[in-house]
Amino acid sequence: MLLNYITGVLPNLDVYNINQMTLEEFLIQLLDEDFNMKKGKYDLSNSFVKLNSVIQSDNEVALKRFKGSIHFIKALEYYLNQYELKALVPKSIIYHEKEVYSKTEILDFLSIFKEKPLQEKIDLLNKRLISKIRLVNEKEQQEKEVINIEVKKFKDYFGKKQSKINLMDIYMGFLNDLAENRSEYGRLNFIIPDSGIIRLLIHNLIHKSIDLYDLGMLTYMKKRLKISRDFEFVSHIVVDEAQDFGVSVFYVLKQLFKDCTYTIMGDITQNIHYDTGMNDWETLKEEVFRPDKDKFYILAKSYRNTVEISNYASKVLKHCSFKTYDIEPIIRHGKEVSVGRFKDEKEMLQKTIKIIHDNLEGGYTTIAIICRTIEETREVYEKLSKHVAVEPLKEDMEEMNFTNGIMVLPIHMTKGLEFDSVILWNPYEERYQASDADAKLLYVAITRALHELHIVYKDNLAKLLL
Repeated sequence: MLLNYITGVLPNLDVYNINQMTLEEFLIQLLDEDFNMKKGKYDLSNSFVKLNSVIQSDNEVALKRFKGSIHFIKALEYYLNQYELKALVPKSIIYHEKEVYSKTEILDFLSIFKEKPLQEKIDLLNKRLISKIRLVNEKEQQEKEVINIEVKKFKDYFGKKQSKINLMDIYMGFLNDLAENRSEYGRLNFIIPDSGIIRLLIHNLIHKSIDLYDLGMLTYMKKRLKISRDFEFVSHIVVDEAQDFGVSVFYVLKQLFKDCTYTIMGDITQNIHYDTGMNDWETLKEEVFRPDKDKFYILAKSYRNTVEISNYASKVLKHCSFKTYDIEPIIRHGKEVSVGRFKDEKEMLQKTIKIIHDNLEGGYTTIAIICRTIEETREVYEKLSKHVAVEPLKEDMEEMNFTNGIMVLPIHMTKGLEFDSVILWNPYEERYQASDADAKLLYVAITRALHELHIVYKDNLAKLLL
């Protein structure tokens, strides 16, 4: 929905011919035929859908955190370094009782050309060795036919240039190695979860479930292993809502496009994927980009919300343990945030209908009723649509478009959007725990409101809103 919203805005900003896509779509495009999800019958796991369930297993949470961390991609980087050495087997080559290519020379070559993919290294090493074999034979004044026969013996000494590489097989090999040799990776200062967590990831892949982070690792492997021109066409990348993605994804992008420039924008207070996204900028600044070269800016001024709504949002952040940045709202006053407690959902619904009618009479064109989960969204929609003209829900809510009118949406689908008026539906204590993760969800919901924010609830209001 956000991508559709942005697409509609760009022409008004005189911005044209920009390729816009999700990170998943971008990585799938880069993988191309080297990993065809349809042929492999893989199901792309959408991390947004996970928000349907308030409770996830500890193993699922731990796996999410690991896959988004710098340690995941760094461990793969180490594994591929070892994989390359095993594939090439650097050792001195003796020919006609002479050392024609020393182990030191080969290792020096690999160090100088470390940025080249394995297939290209194989090709270059074979060509160098063939040149050395030819030179020895020429010095021995061998016949041309003999030289050609001798050279042919060594044409694939280091392997075939276009040898078939199955990215998923190598990825599974890495994960099995990670699970079996966890302590070895730990000695290299990688923070690796219990082997059972890694086995859960292996289980997911065996059952054809794949996500953004798996796509990122596979794309990085393609860059490291295969000769490809797929990484030559990008000059600048803009990533919005960057806080939703773990730092491992940005490390992958930087490795794929080292000469590319980047604009990365986000707000860590709006990281609704708390277990995988970024909750601070430090690792990105230190491990992916260069503090001496790349610039980090804080844009603190808020042009969206009234002072009253901004102040209310700031109250939520005061409950958080992570570092926050002070909001500087422009001086635009409006109504105070209305918070109403009701005895049951029937009264909540009646109040919501009244707020909607008042908003429409006041000239508001975009109104959102924001719920916690997709299930709750559907329930509220069914009740509300009997009384007011609500935008229809699609079976797959991710396919919905932002539009004028009244929309009922789950929190995670409102990020990046804005509405004249927002009604936050039933944020009671049991539903929103006093945690950083839930605080970020509420912060997102509150800051969607341009002019008015209404909260309707029963039972006890979430402590984060007190």
